[in-house]
Amino acid sequence: MAQFAGREKELEALERLYSADGLRTCSVYGRSRTGTSGLVREFCKGKPAIIVRFPEGTLREMLESICDSVTRYTSEDIPLPADYDEAFSAIGAACGGDGTVVVLDDAANADSLEFRKALGRFIDGHIRDSDNMLILCGSPENAMVSMTERSPLKDRIKDAVVLRPLSFAESRELHGKMKDLDAYKCHLTVGGIPLYHLLMNKSDYETCVEKCFLGTYPRLCAEAENIVRKSSVPYRYCSAILSEMAKGCGRPIDLANDQGISRQLCEVYLKKMESEGMIARVNPIANAPKKPVFTVKNPLLGFYHTVIRNNSDIVLADRTDFSDIAPEAGMFLELRFRSICYGYLKENFDCKAVGGWWIAGESTNSINLAAVIEKDGSEYTLVCDCKFRKGKIDTGALKNLKKRAEAVEADDKRLAMFSVSGFDGDLVKTAEKEGILLIGPKELLN
Repeated sequence: MAQFAGREKELEALERLYSADGLRTCSVYGRSRTGTSGLVREFCKGKPAIIVRFPEGTLREMLESICDSVTRYTSEDIPLPADYDEAFSAIGAACGGDGTVVVLDDAANADSLEFRKALGRFIDGHIRDSDNMLILCGSPENAMVSMTERSPLKDRIKDAVVLRPLSFAESRELHGKMKDLDAYKCHLTVGGIPLYHLLMNKSDYETCVEKCFLGTYPRLCAEAENIVRKSSVPYRYCSAILSEMAKGCGRPIDLANDQGISRQLCEVYLKKMESEGMIARVNPIANAPKKPVFTVKNPLLGFYHTVIRNNSDIVLADRTDFSDIAPEAGMFLELRFRSICYGYLKENFDCKAVGGWWIAGESTNSINLAAVIEKDGSEYTLVCDCKFRKGKIDTGALKNLKKRAEAVEADDKRLAMFSVSGFDGDLVKTAEKEGILLIGPKELLN
């Protein structure tokens, strides 16, 4: 099983900077668990590198981390530095000017004005006029600290590499001989987070779920709880809102009433959760209700709250059999599949808007994916049905889509169907005759 996948563009960007003339400094950042540390370590293979990982702790612990990293690199003990300036001087003395890569991982944990000033002096004295390279690695917040207007690091950090989640094709590499459909289910369940895919390292999807979400120590359940506890929204409200959304409740007014809080406070919470990547708003298309609704965006949180937390009576009954949660897992996968189709539309069509169409009062689970698409100087509304089923989709599903689409008000209205398992022959013939767009496994699994 591969331990590192994808990231070719990011590695190429780092290699270009490493080979370039002038100042070689870079910030590598992405949301938690997107693999910033793994990327930098892959880049450093075969290069002289001093890698410092800063813990959450005291100043002494930060200085000890630098001291230990220098000792590992030189194989010579050095005394504990008295402050950051002395610590960075030790790094500078160790790396010389021979193209050494200095990595400060999780530097946000060490962040302070003294740290930034000392790092700025280190860049000027040991990086700027040498062949050495500095990489700040960590969270988006770390990058923002580096680039703020008054920061001593402003104009000293030359480039930035932003990590996005892995695509399915990239995460597929982390699942060895697993069947495509099982690997796709893993991707729907945990998104493009490399660590989660490495944990889901069994031969099939069901066994992966049993290992990571059921049993005596469900690692990914603990991870989901940790994400919620780190939110700026109080835990009990954050978790309850996610659970309500998982049940199909997405209107802010309903969420506020369910939690017994004001509409204004609920809006504040939703805005924070949206900025943290937990939830996403679904904007209305055509004659759908005017105000947007919200759904769970983070795949891991979606699976945890849809399948696990909302079924605790099953999960906590000392059972580890996937069959106990199969119906809920199937519902989650279909809903999550809709968000993948959303991304496909944005990437492959000239979309003026992408959102959803629904009837007032409907559960968010009933939303049809929709898009306003511009083509040849005009625009049309594409109403989509997204099916995640084992068997091929037949004309019965098309009939249901047509009936529902009758209520969508648009001057030029067209239909599309997404299916990861393909379409039967009759549906293909009907689609060709009526100009209905079919998007299947060939497009979605490659």
